[in-house]
Amino acid sequence: MKVSENFGKTRAISTVVVAVIVIVIIIVAAAGVYLATSNSGSSTSSSSSSTASSSVSASMGANVTVAMTVSQSGQYGPLDAGYLYFNEAWQAWVNQNGGLVDQNGEHHLVKVITADDASSVTTADSEYHQFAENQGANVLVSPYSADTGLTLQPIAQTDKVPLIMAEASTATMWNGTYNWQTTDMVPYWSDNTTTAWSASYFQMLNATHWAKNIAFIGWDITWAIDDYNSGLWLANHTTGLTVDYQQLLTPGTTTFPEQINALKALNPQPDIVYCAIFGPVCALLIQQANAAGFHPKQWHTIEWGASFASSLKTAGISTDNITTEVFWTPSFPSANSGTSTFLQIMSNANQLAKQANSTGNVAPVNWYNYQNIELRMIIFQMIAQAVLNVPSANFSTTTSENSALNYALHHENFQTIAGQLTIEPQGYGTIGLATVQWQHGNIETVYPPSVANATYAHP
Repeated sequence: MKVSENFGKTRAISTVVVAVIVIVIIIVAAAGVYLATSNSGSSTSSSSSSTASSSVSASMGANVTVAMTVSQSGQYGPLDAGYLYFNEAWQAWVNQNGGLVDQNGEHHLVKVITADDASSVTTADSEYHQFAENQGANVLVSPYSADTGLTLQPIAQTDKVPLIMAEASTATMWNGTYNWQTTDMVPYWSDNTTTAWSASYFQMLNATHWAKNIAFIGWDITWAIDDYNSGLWLANHTTGLTVDYQQLLTPGTTTFPEQINALKALNPQPDIVYCAIFGPVCALLIQQANAAGFHPKQWHTIEWGASFASSLKTAGISTDNITTEVFWTPSFPSANSGTSTFLQIMSNANQLAKQANSTGNVAPVNWYNYQNIELRMIIFQMIAQAVLNVPSANFSTTTSENSALNYALHHENFQTIAGQLTIEPQGYGTIGLATVQWQHGNIETVYPPSVANATYAHP
């Protein structure tokens, strides 16, 4: 039976089918998950949910439906908008390559449902109820913001659909109350010199000893507080470094005259300003500080976002004194599992974005613009690995499929684009961060030495 015929009999059928003719050479990849292929042609759809079909002659099982919201508007839009096209590109790539393969060699096409939450917690909650209760989701992926992620926990738990936290992990999620959620990220909120969000950055400061004073500014919002507090702890455990200023601000604050004047008045002025605010707003702080004549030797921001560097460039401000952290960079070993696929999917996603956005309102879909897009790839690797560890029999009903996938997601230990991922008993993972720095307009990896491609530049 052809895949397209079988697909019509599986659960959660999409209303849009993308016809693809694929010549498949059945070569199981290193993870045993995907098939290598030679495509004779393909087409894609810009709808929020579409499923590709294939001419693969193989034993086909139930679909795997992945659902998530991606902010196309609101304050998180600059950070998330391109993920819509990354989702579409991953779905097309998997289905064109025969689907995901389970423990017994049966193949499963994927369907990715993506909805716009407009950066609203209320909207996201409503959408995730729909995903779990009416749209046949087998796996949920959280949107940006830990505050939104917290509200999704009871939905996943009650509806018994596994939830993977994307850029949404925080300490209170992992207290044992909920067992239908996982994340690939380390407990980055911890007071720990190896796993905290900025651990690699402060390790680097501790090795160079150049900085004497640091100031902290953050939003009083869940995910930022995590990084702010662990950053303070790390600063206080860095030899020769003194915290001279710290302030948490009301979430949504976008003007900073009081804080800038206070920093200017310090004697000595801080060498580093640590900005625990999401990327585009940190860029506003840097612009306003520059206009007020305040120029620290280095800005450290916990993320950048699609509009970060471009807005600074437009304002005539150099990025060369800015550092941040990421979970993967192009300097990571190219032999890491899934790297070439990741790069291809990003390229395909960018082409989809170009086709759908003739006005150019979505930034090019690449790692430079979307800082955490690597987490999305690792999450897709997690899903593929979970399917690989589930017997075919468990795909017979939605209930058994969801339960089996949840169990598999909690017992993963495999190679990803960012290295080895092990899911700890609490549900969080082991993927940590590396420090990057803008140098002459380019982002270079400067720490740890195992993945660095450039030398850290400092006064």
